[in-house]
Amino acid sequence: KILGVADDAVIAPLLKLGVRVENVAALVLAPLVALAWADRQLDDGERQQVVAAGRHYGIDPASDAGKLLESWLAARPHESLIDVWAGFAQEIGRALAPAERDSLHDEIVTRARGIARAFEKSLLQGRGPRRAEAAVLAKIEAAFGAGK
Repeated sequence: KILGVADDAVIAPLLKLGVRVENVAALVLAPLVALAWADRQLDDGERQQVVAAGRHYGIDPASDAGKLLESWLAARPHESLIDVWAGFAQEIGRALAPAERDSLHDEIVTRARGIARAFEKSLLQGRGPRRAEAAVLAKIEAAFGAGK
């Protein structure tokens, strides 16, 4: 009810990833976390970008959502995180007005690209995202496109 999603096929995987009523706010950061971990490592620039996004969304580090986010940053979450989030985003995208969906898309994609740029600058000397990061960015884009 809190998420506005009634489909058990969307909810069950979220529960497996540790998402609960008290920490659901962290879900908005799942695509950023997945992108930051796409290469199976989390560098300081990527971590800082995700933490900054958490502050932007008002996630208190001491809250349950903040603790879930910290657990995702401390140890790489299951690789299904981006796919589970995409299912959620598609469901939510159907419920949002087009302007709200576009705004959420722009916000998430802009922040995701910021994380990819931080990685590129620190390790790849500006050569563009690796295949793993590009794949996660494509899933983020596709999730919003499927909700339209």
